Amino acid sequence: MKRIIFKIILLILLVSPSFTSAQSSKFLMDADYSIFRYSDTKSVLEVYFDFYQGSFRYVYENNYFVAHAVIGFKLTDDETKTDVVNKDFLLDIPTTDTSSSKLKSKEISQITLFVDAGKNYTLMLLGSDNKSPERRDSATFSFYVPAYTLSPVKMSHIQLSTSVEKSTNKGSSFYKFGYEVVPNPNGLYGNSLKSLYYYYELYGLKSQIGGEKDAELRTYVISTHGDTVISKTENIKCSNDIMTLYGSFNVDTLKRDSYVLKLALYSEGSSLAESERKFVVYNADKVNYTITDDEGFLKSEFITFTEKMIDEEFDKCLYVRTSADKNEYERMKTLDEKRKFLYRFWKKRDQSPETPRIEIRDEYFKRMKEANAKFKQSFTDGWKSDRGRIFILYGPPNEIERHYMEANTKNYEIWTYDNLQGGTMCVFGETVSTEEGSYYLMHSTIKNELTDNDWKEKLRKM
Repeated sequence: MKRIIFKIILLILLVSPSFTSAQSSKFLMDADYSIFRYSDTKSVLEVYFDFYQGSFRYVYENNYFVAHAVIGFKLTDDETKTDVVNKDFLLDIPTTDTSSSKLKSKEISQITLFVDAGKNYTLMLLGSDNKSPERRDSATFSFYVPAYTLSPVKMSHIQLSTSVEKSTNKGSSFYKFGYEVVPNPNGLYGNSLKSLYYYYELYGLKSQIGGEKDAELRTYVISTHGDTVISKTENIKCSNDIMTLYGSFNVDTLKRDSYVLKLALYSEGSSLAESERKFVVYNADKVNYTITDDEGFLKSEFITFTEKMIDEEFDKCLYVRTSADKNEYERMKTLDEKRKFLYRFWKKRDQSPETPRIEIRDEYFKRMKEANAKFKQSFTDGWKSDRGRIFILYGPPNEIERHYMEANTKNYEIWTYDNLQGGTMCVFGETVSTEEGSYYLMHSTIKNELTDNDWKEKLRKM
């Protein structure tokens, strides 16, 4: 082991309702890990752990109440039975108030190691209160560290996170390639954590697929009963051999249960790579809306649709359907098959399974109606325009900056999304300043949208 990084951030997060008692009689520690590529022969092992403030006995020091936490860290090479790391770390956790109402948070830390790939390891963590050594908790993991070479295509572990935000703080333990990725060591989401963020990496796409092609990423959230409660598909540009990506989804509508987040990468229908990670949702006030597919279909409006209505709606699903969806739909021979297909198409994208409505469909067509009213251009319906498509997929922007009738510059608009992927923008411009309002997407920082850093030059009038 040539290098060990140990940086610590004491980040205060609200704890799930199942762990809100301060000065707990039980010492509580959570731990998790993820593995990423460093080189063809070495991988990055990130270990995350947290302590609950209420687990400690506090002492008064220098005008603060301080808890002294100890984390024993032991990583063993299973083949040689030798310790790669065997060390204790001391963490001071200060607070100004030790009342029960204040000690309802947890302190998250991370240790990053570079380890030899292609080996099996055992990691043992022992957390304790230095002032009361008998108060302790432990975690043990046995795992294989893969060699993330660039052939064939590979996908890293999925890191469960509480947030992913743009950052320039390279000194942070949580910094990754321009983002602050705050881990969630216990994998618990729900009442106090409404959104689940996740980070992952892809290796070898450009070399193996080609920079001009796209891969298809399918995201699933699967319950313990095997039901897919969230499903979405997006295209990934194969522009680099090492790609850092992240996503998020709301969990506040999910019932209390354990789930699996599954990411699967495809190219031209063939599976390239996949990764899974378990997580838990604790929503005390949510009751699941349980109904079979057949029951749901019979109670839905789709059962009354004519073939023309079905065909028109599927045509309007252009922005969210996949090539596999299109191929399957074209194989449908009867009206009833088409009706059931369209019901399943929207239901598998439903993010609120506890309600009978499919809210994501309602929102999609609400945005389409608004896009038709706002963005019609020449002989093109508003929903088919570039501005209409972006509006339907990502919703209304936080701000629209309009540049009309400026000297030596064609008309253009800049749309800003403050909360999309940490802050993004789109530039729409008129190819000719005819004042007819025909705008086309020229540049965007939204993942998988058109990027052209010369957009300003192309807006100049000749």
